[in-house]
Amino acid sequence: MQIPSSHEQQHTHSLTASIAPAVGNSKESAAPAPYDFRQSTDSAPIAPGFWGRWCGLDLAGCDPSTITDTLLIARYIEELCRLLEFRRYGDPVIVRFGDRPEIAGFSFTQLIETSLVSGHLVDASRCAFIDIFSCAPYSISLAEEFTRTYFGPTKVICHTVDRLGTPSDE
Repeated sequence: MQIPSSHEQQHTHSLTASIAPAVGNSKESAAPAPYDFRQSTDSAPIAPGFWGRWCGLDLAGCDPSTITDTLLIARYIEELCRLLEFRRYGDPVIVRFGDRPEIAGFSFTQLIETSLVSGHLVDASRCAFIDIFSCAPYSISLAEEFTRTYFGPTKVICHTVDRLGTPSDE
């Protein structure tokens, strides 16, 4: 699989319907339809006490050449952070491990100024599990769309949660 440059990705990619941005949603996506990343602005409204937004992406049927290549994994992290306007803190950590073939693959973490992006990519099942948490609001559908295009899965489930903090005077 040839991965297009950032500029090309703005013009050639696919995606499913938008993800509903409510608290505690899970949505399974169907076949991709054309979408322009530059037009995604669906950040959920910020509730009083908002502390952060978590998005868990479960991908099945990923392109094996992408999930097993550390350079492509590092590029995904860098481009996702740029797209979501996350300020990366240091370099990503990308490690291959797993004693059992059914779990073996690469795991990664990337600290960001507002929290963390992490994931585990499983060779045998061609699955990927990506977690994005930031205390700054961001577009969940933009994260899902970009991740879908990058890893080329046959199925995606997107889970979302807005986390709330309690004011100190309560």
